[in-house]
Formats: sequence, C-alpha cells, structure tokens
Amino acid sequence: MKHTAVLKRIMEVLKVTSQRDLAATLGTTPSNISTTLKRAQIPEAWLYKVAYESQCRIEWLKTGEGPKFLDQAVAEARAAYGTHAMEGFEKLLNEWKNLDGTKRSLAQNCIEAIRLEEDPDMIQAVVSATLKRHEYDIVKGSKSPPKKRRKK
Repeated sequence: MKHTAVLKRIMEVLKVTSQRDLAATLGTTPSNISTTLKRAQIPEAWLYKVAYESQCRIEWLKTGEGPKFLDQAVAEARAAYGTHAMEGFEKLLNEWKNLDGTKRSLAQNCIEAIRLEEDPDMIQAVVSATLKRHEYDIVKGSKSPPKKRRKK
C-alpha cells in the first residue's frame, strides 16, 4: 500500500525504527500514527515537517522517485543543465533554507496556487489573497481578518 511505503520513507530519513519514536519526532502520539495508518492517508503537514528537518524532497517522500535530498537534486540538475543555469536555483534554495516556518508555509501556499491554476489572473488573485491573509495573521496574531460590519 502506498501510505505504508510513504511512512517507511519518513522513518528512514528520520532514522527512527518504531512508531513510538516516529510519533515523538513528529510531535504526535503513537495512537495518532496508528489512526493515520488505518485511514491510509499521511497528513501533508508531516511531509513538510520531515522535509524541512531532513532536507529531503517531498516528492521523494511521496513517491520514492528521483533524488532523495535537495542537494542531490541540485547536483543532478547542474549536470543536466550546466552550472550557469543552476545559479538562480541555488540562490533560491539558499533563500528557502533561511526562511522560518511561517514564511515557508506562505511560499508553499503560493506555489500550490500557481501549480493548480492555469489562468494568470486567477493565480495573481489567489497569491494576493494568500499574502493579505498571511500578513494579517502575522501582524494581528489572528487566524482570519475580522468580519466587516454592515452600516445601518
């Protein structure tokens, strides 16, 4: 089953051998790990956390295909496309490594919008809305902007 293979890859990169150790590393409970296995669906948050902590590629965690680590992906791309073409990617990768969790989450939301949508106007609208919502979250410490009140 696919979800058990994903879980095995997660345990491999985290260097844990038991569900109890995995739960401790992910900040959850062993029963939550068991429930996840029964539901046959690995939470995306776990994948992002593992990728962040191990510098492992999310695609590799999901599929087991391609380079396991980001640095391997850079080396393969450099070999395929040449050093000059990779300068921008390496700069982007270094910037990514320096982002905190909140900014990474924001970037991931924007990237997901770009990946899923083909209409440039819709991409801009989704990214703008994501940025505005995130800015409000950061500044106000709230999950969502307050509802506008109707004038009487």
